[in-house]
Amino acid sequence: MKTCLKWFIVAAVLVGLGTGLSARAQESEWEWVVTPYLFLPAIDGDSTIAGQTVPIDMSFGDIWDNFDAISLAMRGEGWKGDWGLILDGTWTDLDGNFGPGDSVNVKLQQWYIDALGAWRKQSESGTAMPIHWDITGGLRLNSFKQEIGLPAGTLGGREDWVDLMVGSRGIWQLADSWVGVLRGDIGGFGISDSADMSASVTGGFGWLFKPQWSLDFGYRYYVLDYETTRSDGAFGFDGSESGLWLGLTWKQL
Repeated sequence: MKTCLKWFIVAAVLVGLGTGLSARAQESEWEWVVTPYLFLPAIDGDSTIAGQTVPIDMSFGDIWDNFDAISLAMRGEGWKGDWGLILDGTWTDLDGNFGPGDSVNVKLQQWYIDALGAWRKQSESGTAMPIHWDITGGLRLNSFKQEIGLPAGTLGGREDWVDLMVGSRGIWQLADSWVGVLRGDIGGFGISDSADMSASVTGGFGWLFKPQWSLDFGYRYYVLDYETTRSDGAFGFDGSESGLWLGLTWKQL
């Protein structure tokens, strides 16, 4: 019954977002924004595999030195009037060998995709420092993998789940060619039996070097609290990923 209620809530959110957007977004043509970006995280937290919990405290330099590391992300937005749709995805993959003769293989992989509806409030014309204030809500699709490969076999595995999430974003026009951005979100709300919380805070600046293009940079903090039980024991992660991000934005004018 609890599972049915959760998925009923998920369906209701999707239907509500679609209905609101189709009914209200009639003011203008669609405006598209695409931002590929790099996220260079450090990791600080407790990793649990097969019932054993190990603290992890690695800077980005530690990760770069000890793992084959990839971390990519893409954000796409479509706006029609004050209403919008947003897809934001991040993929991180770490693979390293340790121990005598590199006999122990460690794999850490995570991806998540935010599928959001958004509403925008704009400041009055003539304001000294114009601001767009966005309110967002929707779903976060998560996939998280932790594996330790030993000569005797592999421990851990992959878990997938869905979170409800809400968030907001402010975009300030600081100067003719500069904007400031602050964005935050939080997910969980009991949709998944295992994920207590996932949340992020992202801040930064954008330099508009051409009318349709900007170079974006800043700092991101992402936190995950997840635990479940697999056939080989407890599995989870409780900690954060944080670091610099760098992106390039194209905006349809």
